Formats: sequence, C-alpha cells, structure tokens
Amino acid sequence: LDVMPRRRGAPNGVNERLIVEAVEWARTHGIDEVSLNFAAFRELFESAPTVARRLVRRVVHLLDPFINVESLYRFNAKFHPRWVPRYLVYRAAGDFAPVGLAAASAEGFVPLERRPVAAS
Repeated sequence: LDVMPRRRGAPNGVNERLIVEAVEWARTHGIDEVSLNFAAFRELFESAPTVARRLVRRVVHLLDPFINVESLYRFNAKFHPRWVPRYLVYRAAGDFAPVGLAAASAEGFVPLERRPVAAS
C-alpha cells in the first residue's frame, strides 16, 4: 500500500478501500495497529511557516511529481494516523550518504538493484 500505483482511468478510492479492508481484517484478527507507510517531512507541512520552511515547502512541492512526499502526506492525513517519527543514526558525517541511500532504498524512494551476496 505504500507505493499506490494507479492506472489512468481507474476509479478514485481504490487505495482507500484497500486500506479500510486491511484495517478491518487486522481488527478482526486481533491486530491493534497497522502501519500505512512512511511519509517524510510531516513537520514541514504542519509547522508554523517560517521563511526557511516556505522555501523548503516550495522545493518539495516542485519535486513532488518525482518524489511524492507532499501528496503522500496529504493521502495519509485523510486517515488521521498517529504519526511516529523515524530517525537516521550514523557514526560519522562520512557515513551519512551510504546510510541515507540505504534507508531511502529500504523505504522504496530509491530503486537500487539488490543482488544476493555470495557466501565466502
């Protein structure tokens, strides 16, 4: 449900219906919590607008057709979720790029080819 591809001409509400069905199924099977997906930068859209935030919002808005951050946030907000922050932890500044790339890939933002590692 986190990618939500949609065919052109498909009726609206299909993804919403899938989420409602998943939540209902979980509820009947004793599952108390369902994770929708990862929507980054929620604070950016909900915090008081400063000059810096307005600039970053504008950049995110312009990039949204490619990264879907703003539209994913708006989609999730319809369900009134409990937002849980995620943190990226790394040892040194030089580790940020590879750790960030791995995290972005794990969340589906960066499609990396995954090859099995041969046992030595």
